[in-house]
Amino acid sequence: MAKDLLIFVDNNTLFMETSIFEDAIKAYAKYCERYGYIFSQPNEQLSMVGRKYVHLENINGKLAKYEIATKKIITNDRKQA
Repeated sequence: MAKDLLIFVDNNTLFMETSIFEDAIKAYAKYCERYGYIFSQPNEQLSMVGRKYVHLENINGKLAKYEIATKKIITNDRKQA
């Protein structure tokens, strides 16, 4: 399960930073909604977070490839969505 990182700034402000894995899931969900695909929940243990990409997978196989630098889902035809 992905965990949030809390960053303390001062007595009145508290920010929450999401993990790269969570960012990838959000981008994948938006991608599915935008193009009319059925969202399938990625599994964190089966997925892989690398230096450039997050490979989202679940028990059914590969779901998406997320490019960390651009914060975009990479499609099979190498276009960014």
